[in-house]
Amino acid sequence: MILILGTSDDILIYLRNVIRYSKVEKVNNMKVNIGKIYGQDVAIANIGISNYRTEVISGFLINKYNPYIVISLSDAMKLTAGSKIGDSFLGSQIGLVDIDQMERLPDQKLNTVPGFPQYLSVSPTLIKLFNDCSAQVNVLSAEVGTILSSNNYAVISKNLSFDVKDYQAVRREEIVFDSDVGGVGLTCHFYDVPLFPLVCISHEVDNKESFVERNRVLLRTAMDLGKIVVSFIVSISSNENHFIRSDEYAAKDRF
Repeated sequence: MILILGTSDDILIYLRNVIRYSKVEKVNNMKVNIGKIYGQDVAIANIGISNYRTEVISGFLINKYNPYIVISLSDAMKLTAGSKIGDSFLGSQIGLVDIDQMERLPDQKLNTVPGFPQYLSVSPTLIKLFNDCSAQVNVLSAEVGTILSSNNYAVISKNLSFDVKDYQAVRREEIVFDSDVGGVGLTCHFYDVPLFPLVCISHEVDNKESFVERNRVLLRTAMDLGKIVVSFIVSISSNENHFIRSDEYAAKDRF
């Protein structure tokens, strides 16, 4: 099964319209759409916002539905000049920032979860599929880059020893900020399930005018994300075994 997790009903509206043989399961008062997209079993759920909430709920759903891959859909703020509002964006890696707030330190570093990597990297196979699928469905602008995920932007802008410009100069890729995908990423890392983290860039950091337009941009871009997801599902249908978890499988393409 493919598990599709969104942070709002708006961002899931396209996929809920294309799912077939759909039924609704109630999981602890949360509605989960169960059905098929192009022959693939899928479960679609709105898990809300914040890394804390997404981490807990995604873990519960992964444990219940045992997916071979998780697709996350959310919106993000642009941090670097090269990206544009309305772009579809795949995280090639997720920078975990301020996930654990049990301890506050002046020199807090990226990711304070003991035993977890500083960054969660996405498989090159999934990145290639994203590029191919974006081209197939004629998405106007699709990018690959880093998602910094935190519940508090101030941690990045003030308290974190992290220079976005220096980082971009080294990595040569765009950077966006969100507050949701880090929790899903941690859970997928724990359960050893590949993650396909898609976001739409809905507004710009410290720009009130763009924030006002956020919902309108999200509704418009949700269709692009949905088309990419459907094309992605079609692409992996013939290669499902490549993603299925197995004790004997060397997880070189996993986190």
